Amino acid sequence: MNLNDKARLIQDIQRTLKTIDNKTLPLIEQAKAAHHLKNILTDCKKDIAQQEYINQSVEQDFQKDVVQCLHLSKFKKTYRGVFHERSFLLQGLNEDAEQGWAILYDQTLKQWQIWVIPQALKGAIHCSWKSSLVDAYRWLLQQQQLLNCLINDVEYSQKTLQQESYTVIHLFDQEGLLTHLHIQPTLYRIDFMETNPQQPYVEWFTQTKNLSQIQNCHVYIAEKLSQNFEFLGYMVLIGTPDREKMVDLVSSYCKKFAVKINSVKTLTLDRLLSCIHQLDRLFECYKTARPIIPSRYNVEFIPKALLSKLNLVTIQEAPATKQTPVILLKEQQSYRIMHGKNRLQLATQEDFLPYKLFTRQQGMSWQKFQDILHTLPEPVSADTLQKVLSQQ
Repeated sequence: MNLNDKARLIQDIQRTLKTIDNKTLPLIEQAKAAHHLKNILTDCKKDIAQQEYINQSVEQDFQKDVVQCLHLSKFKKTYRGVFHERSFLLQGLNEDAEQGWAILYDQTLKQWQIWVIPQALKGAIHCSWKSSLVDAYRWLLQQQQLLNCLINDVEYSQKTLQQESYTVIHLFDQEGLLTHLHIQPTLYRIDFMETNPQQPYVEWFTQTKNLSQIQNCHVYIAEKLSQNFEFLGYMVLIGTPDREKMVDLVSSYCKKFAVKINSVKTLTLDRLLSCIHQLDRLFECYKTARPIIPSRYNVEFIPKALLSKLNLVTIQEAPATKQTPVILLKEQQSYRIMHGKNRLQLATQEDFLPYKLFTRQQGMSWQKFQDILHTLPEPVSADTLQKVLSQQ
C-alpha cells in the first residue's frame, strides 16, 4: 500500500468514525457505518497477515542461501555480514580495513552483490548484481585468485593467535578476578582491579578459566536493558566457542538477574580494547560491529551526551514512552535530533537512549526532514515518522 492509498484509507476511517459518533443520524446509518468500519479492519488484518507470511517466506529463503554459502566458504573469519543497505555494508567493512568481504542483498530486486577489500586500507570493490548468491561468490573466488585479497580461516587463526593470547593473558593474570555467578551453564564475571580497561557501562564475562580455550573464541558484546526498557550497559562475553553456547549463557544470565538483551554483535578483542576508554569511540565501535542477533525492538542505544543540543525542528510530537526512539540525522560528526523532545523529557535518569539513525549517505538531509514533517498531521509520532522515512 503506497502513501496515497494509506491517506485515502485514513480519510475513510475518519469519515466513518464521525458517522458513528453523530447521534443526530438515524440508527440505521450508524449501524451501516459500524459495519463498514468492521470490514475495513478485517481487510487490514488480512493484508497484514498476508504480508507477514510473504516476508517470513522471503526471509527464510534469503537466510538459507546465506547459510549454505558460508557453510562452504573458507573465508568465514573475514566475513563481515549480510546487509540490505550500502552505507551499513561499508561501515561493516571498515571495522577492519585490512581485509574482509560482505554480502549486499536487494530485497526488492532479489539480487546479490559481494563486496571485498582488494588491498589493505584500499576502497572496496564489488561484482555486478547477480541473480544468485552462488554467482556472486564465484566472482569473489576469481578475485581471490587474481589479487590474493583474503586469508583463509586457518591462516587467520594462526595470525591472530599470538596477539589474542598476549592480550587475554594480560587481562586475567594482571588485572582481573573471576566471580562465579552460580548459574548454568557456568559463567564468571571478570572484575578488573588496576588499570580498569572499561567504561562504567561495560561488564566482562567468561565461561571458562582455561586461557587456551579463550584464545580461539569469539568476542560477543550485547546491549543490556532493564525490565523498564532502560539501558544498563554493555555485556562483553569472551571465551565462548560458538553462537549457540553464547545464547545459552546470555539467556541464563537474563533469567537470573531479571534483565533483557536488546541486540548482540561480535568483533575482535583488540578492536574492543582500542575504544573502551572513550564513550564516543565505544558507541561507534558497537554501532559498526558485525550483528549476530538483531534488536528485538528494532532500535539500538546511543549515549545521551553525544546528542547535539541544537534544535533544528519545531513540531508537535505525540506522547512518548520508554520504548520510543529518538530519530536522529547524522551530519558530519554531529547527531542532531529530528524527533524526540518528549522522549528526552522522560530521560532524566538515563545516560543512553533508544535511537533510529538516518544519514546523508542514505539521501537524508535536514531540508528533506522538514519537507516530510510538513506533510504529516500533528502530533507526529516517532513510529509514523520512521515508517515514512524508511519509504524514501
